[in-house]
Amino acid sequence: MRTECVYDMHVSCRDFVTLRHWKVSEDQEVILSSDVAVTHPAMPPCSQHVRSVNIHKLMCYIVVC
Repeated sequence: MRTECVYDMHVSCRDFVTLRHWKVSEDQEVILSSDVAVTHPAMPPCSQHVRSVNIHKLMCYIVVC
């Protein structure tokens, strides 16, 4: 995913290569979503964007419905 440059010279364009997984509990009351930045040969870094990575190695979200 690539983001567009919104601000002139204040924020650099970013691109993300993320592996994401989600799971809904059997009772459908909890959703777990986790993602991690990865490298992939089909999406090498390019000079027009800054490659973004997660500050934490694994991001995880739990949503209780």
